[in-house]
Amino acid sequence: MTSGDLSAPARVERFFSALLPEAVRRQRDAFRLTRGSLSIFVEGAGAWCIRFGARPEDAIAEASFDADGVAVFTVDAFVALLDGDASVRPATFLGDEGLLTQLGALMQPPKRGALGVRSAAPIPKTQRTKRRNLDHVTHLP
Repeated sequence: MTSGDLSAPARVERFFSALLPEAVRRQRDAFRLTRGSLSIFVEGAGAWCIRFGARPEDAIAEASFDADGVAVFTVDAFVALLDGDASVRPATFLGDEGLLTQLGALMQPPKRGALGVRSAAPIPKTQRTKRRNLDHVTHLP
């Protein structure tokens, strides 16, 4: 059965029950580096909470308005997002919008093996380095 054979609400349900958990397992390292929770309410389909940084088996939970980010989509808008329309925005959003960006990055397949996973993930603040002054470095012709 292809996604074209499923109704819009069934496609949304399949995303949260199968596709997203698989993406979390596939990109476990990138998922662990992000912290926060994102509740997504899809009118006519259901509601879920993505708990970034959690173990893969605990990553998808019941939606909560206490999440760090709360997004409300119509079912048609969310299906358009699943179909790759990056211009789709939630009807309503409260909280940390960066979590939506992280969800989108998580759904992209790694481009360069394990290194691609690392490059798709945010760099934790503790691992960021300060820009060094390289004015003293001379370039050879």
